[in-house]
Amino acid sequence: MPGLDAIDSANRRCLEEAAAYRARLAEGTAHRVDLATLKHRYPYYGLVPCRAADVDFVMLQAQDDVVAWKYLWFGDDAHEPRLVRQWVRWARAARTVLDIGAYTGLMSVLAATVNPEARVHAFEPQRDVQRRTDTNLRLNRVLDQVRLRTRALSDRSGSVEMYRYRKNDVLGSGNTLEAKDDLRVRSTTVVRRAPLDTLMPQVAPDLVKIDTEGHELAVLRGAEQAFRRGRPNLLVEVWEHTRDEVLALLSSWGYEAVPYEKRVRPVMNFACTAR
Repeated sequence: MPGLDAIDSANRRCLEEAAAYRARLAEGTAHRVDLATLKHRYPYYGLVPCRAADVDFVMLQAQDDVVAWKYLWFGDDAHEPRLVRQWVRWARAARTVLDIGAYTGLMSVLAATVNPEARVHAFEPQRDVQRRTDTNLRLNRVLDQVRLRTRALSDRSGSVEMYRYRKNDVLGSGNTLEAKDDLRVRSTTVVRRAPLDTLMPQVAPDLVKIDTEGHELAVLRGAEQAFRRGRPNLLVEVWEHTRDEVLALLSSWGYEAVPYEKRVRPVMNFACTAR
């Protein structure tokens, strides 16, 4: 097991390589896909200073967080910058925020940081990811504002298998309650699920993000009363197998959904506002 000196040395080398890589990207002599190799060749264990939408924060990286990797190697605004900026704009005026599919807490940290009056509920059902989310909330001193909730939101209650598509040495980005026909399941884990309307029957959110890897239709069906009470602004990732149903449901609730992508893709993000 490497000692602290070895870790410090490796981290310095990684930061040097990351800076050089960003310079090559700016020159056009490197490509973003190079990250797949570089991030393993030059490991990093420690805090990553991050900046997104003019907000400074930190994330813990232990060679296992796909979002922290982006900020480490690509720098400011590395992760879905247009979505993140919209989220931050909306969060500044929100009182009750739901981060559904929180992963390691990026959106929860940002919402709580830009709006000290906001109360954020971060939904993340994976135990290993929950621990990192909790750590990132503590590191950014927003733990008092953010409640980490361990249920998977859906349209029914009970226990269910979650499919894991990454090796266990990487925190579970991309894991889902939905089977992905084009990917190999590496393992499964049992999580608890519940409809939002059952779990939080009085909640009236101002702002919601849903990123549940294809399970978004079930999440919305289980949250109809909350949406009708709060009429929240919504950022939602939508997979093609339920896209028509998701958009039809939101339209029936009086929402306008605007895609971020210019072309139709298998997975698309939408900014949704109540008409």
